[in-house]
Amino acid sequence: MEHGHSLVIPPHFDGNNYTYWKVRMKSFLKSIDERVWLSIENGWERPTTAIGEWTTAQKEAASFNSKAMNAIFNVVSMEEFKRISNVKIAHIAWNILQTVHEGTKVVKINKLQQLTSRFESIRMFDNESF
Repeated sequence: MEHGHSLVIPPHFDGNNYTYWKVRMKSFLKSIDERVWLSIENGWERPTTAIGEWTTAQKEAASFNSKAMNAIFNVVSMEEFKRISNVKIAHIAWNILQTVHEGTKVVKINKLQQLTSRFESIRMFDNESF
C-alpha cells in the first residue's frame, strides 16, 4: 500500500502536490475531531493566565491545537518541518504551508489571470485555424 492511504495514518507531505495533500489532511484532521480542524480554521490564542487557572474550555481548545500541531509535524518532510518548527499555533503553521505552496491571495489571482489569458489565446488561435 502506498504511504498515507489509510484511515489511521495521516497523508505524508514532501512539498509536492500540496492541493491533493491539503484536502486529504483536512479530512484526516476532522476524523480526529471536528474541533481539531476548527482550531486550524479559526485559530487558537494561548490564554495569558497560568495553565492552572485555565477554564475547561480553554484547556480543551489548547488540546485541539496541540493535536493539530502534532498531526502536522508528523506528516511533513524535514524541509517542510523547518518552515514551521518554531510555530506553536496550528492555524499559523497551516497558513505558512498554504502561503508557501499556494501563494497569497494576490499571487493566486495573478496565476488565475495568467491561465485565463493563456486559455483565451489558445481559444482564439484554435478559432482562427478552422
